[in-house]
Amino acid sequence: MPNPNPGKPTWKQRRLLKKIVNPEQKEQLLKAIANREPIPLYAWTPVPAEIPDSARELISEAVEQVKAAADQAGVSFDEALGHADSRWHVTKVADVVRDSARDEFGILETPLTALNELAPCEPDRPLLMWLFFNPYGPTMLKLVLWEDRINQQWLIGMTQLHPFQPDIVVYGILNNEDVEDNDYLESICCRLFRNFGFQSEKPIMESMPTSIIAATESPLTLDVLHPLVKWIAEQTNAGGFEDNINYLKEHWLDPWARTAAQRDDAMNAGLDAIERGEQPG
Repeated sequence: MPNPNPGKPTWKQRRLLKKIVNPEQKEQLLKAIANREPIPLYAWTPVPAEIPDSARELISEAVEQVKAAADQAGVSFDEALGHADSRWHVTKVADVVRDSARDEFGILETPLTALNELAPCEPDRPLLMWLFFNPYGPTMLKLVLWEDRINQQWLIGMTQLHPFQPDIVVYGILNNEDVEDNDYLESICCRLFRNFGFQSEKPIMESMPTSIIAATESPLTLDVLHPLVKWIAEQTNAGGFEDNINYLKEHWLDPWARTAAQRDDAMNAGLDAIERGEQPG
């Protein structure tokens, strides 16, 4: 939406300006707004009210390095800076999430795919990891947090590491106090599984994983994980959960043998169904 008062801060810019404590930074931002100049996202990152001379020198050196890299690559300063520091991509995605329909907990009604935007950004905090072992492409998925340092908020989403189908999905946005409250964050994680776990367009977990691991700094303790894993198992594969347990027992610590046995049994069951004139399950 265009600014109805060109040269004046928009409501969003006014909100961001309240977080700027460095007078020089605020002055430069207001000057850019008055001159109707485009302001890159990174320029809104709050800097300390007073910057030591040594830090100023480092900043100047960094700016010159980015300029040199931009000239060498034949790209704009913003593009070169984006390669040097991709954190502003998080804010860009967070802006989209803030403008999207969310519930009272900050969870999106429709998950947002953000592979291209967030792939360069290492998550700030892992919460939970689960693995799928199969010969067609072992998959690692993580429930993680990315920090939007400009707005002091956090994106919560899932990363999928797969040799052929990597993916990143954002499920919502949380405030600083939400992330610092382990009990609340724990409830949000459980809510995500219930909202998007298995049947949604972008499910967190389509089937029972080979293993589930909580990160060291995760609020998801064993007391939470035990009932959650049991519930996940019931939701993802209620009919075959006992069979999976038997396969795991029979081929303990040998996932290749377990996968081969499951594959062979499934193929034999399909052939038997065809011989009986039935549709393979």
